[in-house]
Parts: sequence; structure tokens; C-alpha cells
Amino acid sequence: MDFGFWWVFWFAIGITFAATIATAAGSAAAKNEMVSRMKAFGTVIKRFCTVGWGLVGLFAVALYVGHPMLDPASGLPNASPDNVFALAAGELLPVGLRGLLVASILAAVMSSLDASLLTFSGMAVNNLYQEHLVRKASAAHYLLMARVFAVVAMLLGWWIAAGVDDLVDFATIVEPIYALTGMSILVALMWRRATATAAIVSVIVATPLFIAVNKPEIALFGHSLFQLMQLQGIAEWIAGLYSINLHDPLHGFVNAAGEVVRLPVQVRYPMFIVPSLTAMIGLSFLTRQHNEHAVAEFYCRLDTPVGQEKRIREAGFQVDQLELLDEHEPDIADDPAKNERLLLVDLLYLPGLLARGEVRLSQYKWDWIGLFGSIVFVVFFIGLIEWIGSLLR
Repeated sequence: MDFGFWWVFWFAIGITFAATIATAAGSAAAKNEMVSRMKAFGTVIKRFCTVGWGLVGLFAVALYVGHPMLDPASGLPNASPDNVFALAAGELLPVGLRGLLVASILAAVMSSLDASLLTFSGMAVNNLYQEHLVRKASAAHYLLMARVFAVVAMLLGWWIAAGVDDLVDFATIVEPIYALTGMSILVALMWRRATATAAIVSVIVATPLFIAVNKPEIALFGHSLFQLMQLQGIAEWIAGLYSINLHDPLHGFVNAAGEVVRLPVQVRYPMFIVPSLTAMIGLSFLTRQHNEHAVAEFYCRLDTPVGQEKRIREAGFQVDQLELLDEHEPDIADDPAKNERLLLVDLLYLPGLLARGEVRLSQYKWDWIGLFGSIVFVVFFIGLIEWIGSLLR
């Protein structure tokens, strides 16, 4: 199957919605604005590593085809394609480099986990524990609870990881699942009319559709969720827009029994993204907006660079209790983005802001650099993959 324009388009849409959760998990723990932005930059740049990982996997499959660790037909309990990278590392690397590889993998995982745990615990304390359970405790108490929530998150992650049997299948679900809530968050970042009710309904609409189109084999009352929701006709209609035949045995989207076993990205993604986005926008117009003070505070926080929380107090809003633990303001003199605004947040209102002289295009300098740099990177990356693929044919 070719990765044409529409495949890339819908994949990019899904990743954009997912990025509000996946990328923010590390960015929210940054010490200043520029470090936060570089987290997103690093997430994109490390896609180069996936090229090397993919090549290692291809070469290893060619070297070890039929190996009992990889071939489920061998009957061994540890036979799985997920073992291919570990097998190649153990067989091809000398002892010293094996240790270096293990240390590198541990460092890479830990660097992501610590930021994610900090972000999760901070959000849980500020938005759940402090808001709804214990409202007037000391900053030290909230810091202690943040550490407790971090441990809870770590144990929850371990429990989920321990139940994973197929890494490839797990990865194909984890990557787009962020879009379920990420889409409503992205809309709220860009559009002040978005409401909490609309966000909740959009997630409720998207979740069963997401499960049905990504895991069509899941059965309920003896029938797959895909069949119960009558999605076959919709899937075939969308596939027809791209001239894709879901019944083509070469692509294997439908098995011999006529059951949908998988759908291409350009068919699967719009089937849960479009209804969810429609519900989010439509219900935002029909439901009551938050009070003006809450909306103003939310966007004040968005417009405040990391490390300059004093601007929140100057605007008349209360900072989080955990911020009060700092005895001094962070040194932001070396932060190139200390006076930058966020293009994504201002995008829908940019013409009016420029006309009133409230902003200047130069205030989005790093966003412009990131935007055009990302476009160049994606074009170059896709070209690189196609070139490597042509060499391997």
C-alpha cells in the first residue's frame, strides 16, 4: 500500500491532535519557555532514529527468519516478532556495546518518564486534588501529594505495560489514542468559545468509534463493535473517495469471511476524528460558556512564558500553591523565548490582534522558525524514506 497524500494528511491530523497530550507530557516540566519548545523540537528530530530502528528490524528479520525466538510456529512461549531487536543486539553486538545499548535505552526511557510523571502529578494535584478534595492546605502538603500521585502513575504504567503481549499492536493504539482528548484540548487552546460540555461529549462520541475502527475484532454480544455500529457502509464510502477497495485480498482489509480486520489510516482516522470535531464545535455554540474570569485566567496562563509566573499575579489571578515554594523568581535572562507569544493560541484572532496593534509578527519568531522548519523536515524525511526504500527493492 502506498503512503500517498491523503494517508500523510490524515496521519498528520491525528498526530497533531495527539501531540497536545504526548508532547505536553514533557514540555510542562520544563524550567523555561525555550526548554519547553525544544522538547517538541526534539520529539520531531528523533524520528531520524526510527529509520535506523526500522533498518535493524528488516535486516534482523532477513538474518533470523524461522528463528525459534521469532517464529510463533515453533511453539516456544517466547516466540514473537517483538524479540527481533533484542535478538539482533545479543547476537551481533560485542559485550561492551550490549551494555552501552542497555544503558542508552534506560536513559532514553527515564528521560521521558520523569517528565511525564512530573506533569501527571502536577496536573492531578492542581486540577483534581486541590480543586475538589483539599482546597486550603499548605504548599508543602500539595508537594507531598504530587509525589504520591507520581508513584501512583508509575505503578499504573507498570501494570499496563505488564499486560502488553504485542508491542506493534500496542504502539498502533497508543499513538492515536491521545487524539481522543487531545483534539478537544487543541480546540480549547485555539478557540475561546469552546466549552467543557462540548469537550466531554466529543470524547464520548470519539471513544466507541475509535475502538470500533482501530480494533474491529472486538466482539460485543456475539458481534464485533464495528458491525454493531453499522460502520461497514461508511468505511466503504470513505474508501471509495480514495479509490481503495477494502475487499482487495492484496491489502487484506477484509478477510475471507467478509469481516473487517483493519482499515487504512485515511479511512480509519476521519471515522472518529470528524464526528468528534463536529460535536465539539457544534455543542460549543449550543452550550453555555464558562464565566469570563475563568476563560481570562486560562488564556493568561497560556500567554505567560514558563518562569514568568509573576505576570499571572500582576494580572490579578492566583498562582498555584506549588509555585509559592520558590523563594525567588527563576533566572530567565538566558531564555530566548521569554517575550514570545504562541502562534497556535492567537491564530484564529491574529488579524484582529495585528489590526489593533496588540501584537507584532516578530513576537512569534520561534513559532515561525518551528513551523517552516517542520515543513522542511517532513518533506526531507519522507524523501529520505522513499530513497532508502528504493535501494532495498
